[in-house]
Amino acid sequence: MSEEKLSLLQAAVTLVLHANWLPSEAAAKCQLPTRTVYKAVRAAQIKPNTKKQKLQAAKEKLMDSIAQIEMELAQL
Repeated sequence: MSEEKLSLLQAAVTLVLHANWLPSEAAAKCQLPTRTVYKAVRAAQIKPNTKKQKLQAAKEKLMDSIAQIEMELAQL
């Protein structure tokens, strides 16, 4: 998946989880398949329960933070 699509998918998941949008509305707004948004939202809601899953979740958060910082630096 391209960086742009991942970014749109993150935005759609954020809209659903934090702004109480329906997944179908977020999918339409971000021009993504509804099924993809549903799957991403469901995956985001699953709490990590094993050490490996917790480490993976921490790694993903770190990678997201790094990507955000890189985008901000690129804008300067």
